[in-house]
Amino acid sequence: MGTIRRGILFKNNGGITQVELIIVVSIISSFAMAIGFTYAAWMGKYKVEKAARELYVDLMNTRCMAMTRNRDHFVDFNFPSPPAGQGTYRIAEDTNEDNEGDDDADGIIDPDGHTILAPRTVEYPITWGTTTPRIINFDKRGIVQPRGQALGGTICFFSDNDPDYDCIVISRTRIIMGKLKKQPDNGGECKAANCEKK
Repeated sequence: MGTIRRGILFKNNGGITQVELIIVVSIISSFAMAIGFTYAAWMGKYKVEKAARELYVDLMNTRCMAMTRNRDHFVDFNFPSPPAGQGTYRIAEDTNEDNEGDDDADGIIDPDGHTILAPRTVEYPITWGTTTPRIINFDKRGIVQPRGQALGGTICFFSDNDPDYDCIVISRTRIIMGKLKKQPDNGGECKAANCEKK
């Protein structure tokens, strides 16, 4: 109990009790754990969105370069094989102007007659919507040309982090970012029908 002197209440300052200390430490620990889990989830979401945005910007820039330089440009994926948990892609210019980035149709840009402009690594694995390796070919007008089985394609970044952007649909004249409606564990596939435009 405190004492009163001249109308002011003075408390005995014996410090804090062990129970008070345990309560304060418990509250601080709970907040730290909640913030840690939220931060980890946010970082996972951010990495997926960052990978999708970087690839989208590079694809748009490649289209512009094809038009401004008046040369075909090519993009291939996951060559050389990326480190675990990452994806790679390369952008190349058709310096010999044969309009062919992949004569042997192995899904890899042929080294002869092409200048690799931008080998890139992103912090998340890149998944193509087809089982065969693919190359995107932008012609001199910036239009995607058919190579292999189909025209364009879908690129996905599968994740449990629920990012706002995790897929890119490439058609003859458009490149659109979106969000996967379903992940593979819920029956989702890497295809345009599963990528909701954003």
